[in-house]
Amino acid sequence: MFAPKPASVVRLSRSGSQRCFATAAQVVFQNEGVEFVPRTTPYEVKSTTLENGSKVVSIQSDTASSGVALFIPAGSRYETREETGVSQFAKHMVFQRTQTKSPIFVVRDVETLVGRYSSAISRDSFILSARVEPTNFSALRDSWLDSLQPQFHEYIIRDLYPTIELESQAAEQDPNTIFTELLHATAFRHVGLGRGLYCPSSRVGSIGPQLVEGFWKRRVVGAVPHTWVGVGVNHEQLVESAQKRAKASSEQSSPSTYYGGDATVSLDINTRVGIVFKGASENDKDLPALAVLSAITGGDTRYSHDGPGRGVTSRLYKNVLKKLDAVQATATLNASYSDAGLWGVYAEALPGNATRVVELLASELASIKKEGVNPKEFEAARNRAKAAFLREVDCPSALVQYLGRKASASGALLTPTDFVSRLDKLTAEDVSKVAKTVLSSPVTLVGLGDVAGLPLARDVQSKLN
Repeated sequence: MFAPKPASVVRLSRSGSQRCFATAAQVVFQNEGVEFVPRTTPYEVKSTTLENGSKVVSIQSDTASSGVALFIPAGSRYETREETGVSQFAKHMVFQRTQTKSPIFVVRDVETLVGRYSSAISRDSFILSARVEPTNFSALRDSWLDSLQPQFHEYIIRDLYPTIELESQAAEQDPNTIFTELLHATAFRHVGLGRGLYCPSSRVGSIGPQLVEGFWKRRVVGAVPHTWVGVGVNHEQLVESAQKRAKASSEQSSPSTYYGGDATVSLDINTRVGIVFKGASENDKDLPALAVLSAITGGDTRYSHDGPGRGVTSRLYKNVLKKLDAVQATATLNASYSDAGLWGVYAEALPGNATRVVELLASELASIKKEGVNPKEFEAARNRAKAAFLREVDCPSALVQYLGRKASASGALLTPTDFVSRLDKLTAEDVSKVAKTVLSSPVTLVGLGDVAGLPLARDVQSKLN
């Protein structure tokens, strides 16, 4: 998978914040023409917005345990240049000493209430999430609110250094993480969503308590709106929780602007190439169409020569992976954030094949832009996209993450029912139109590994015009 290895650092997956090399289509039917049977019971979403903009979103569920999460706009995109890497420290602060408890009691109190608990940082948000019995939600909420008031003694920050260094070094040594970070930095020019998810390992020891406390007070505690999400949790209890955290903030968040461009990192590994464009944000009307387009190009996380059921009907498999034996894997990127997104294609090949790989990828993208998608492949891809999406939101934890991302983003809330409804109304012409718009945006071309002979972004752009 194209995701960072340390699971405790950040989750670029459907169950976490944002997924990078993935799409909403992962199920491949043996019979491409099979009719998909949708969920018969619609998702009934309750939503409340407080005066300060904080949101509460819930769905009732009959499951024995409930899913709950708190999304705070304190992801890495909100760091200043001086605060680079501080959000990674913030993620760990909820397990530290508070005004009333020592660290061991903070952890003990949570573990006695929940079956699963995590703290994560995405580019958009700082996220607390848990699986809990509905009767324990009030106690969990109080424990969370207390943990959001940590102490910032110097010894506490210093004790985090080994953990942060381990996470950062793992990220800096993982080619997939390097590629993902390079891609975002290039597409957004190191600003906003272009800021890294990890503190550079060389910088860890220079971050002190004042810097962490300043970011915490400015973003984690001071900034609104916050978003409370629950599946199987009483809506009024969630509203009460949000009101306890309701504080006005004068700080405004700047939107991230997509630019495009070129970036390469030369390493003694396989060649990795990504051709990426401006995608859709979390609540964008074009998001369902991009999910179908991703299923057409190659909607699994990573298509390779691993055997049957690995996307043999996708365009990337048929027209890239099979045409060049040196290609080891292909994938489609479909990453959505609160106010922006990325969509594109990726390939990994043996060294010495950068030029040919880009030619194959660019040729396939040009074909989609100029010829569009045909009705037969559209119907099959829509079935796969719908099946994968419903499987994605089929458990409380995943549904909470989905709702949290959508509710935290700009625009009208795209509920699961809305998403499926929009998929049903799509036509092949709709997807072709969205594909043409996306592929007309500036190109981001990123290469990692043996990048000798890699063309420039403008060369790819000319092939698409």
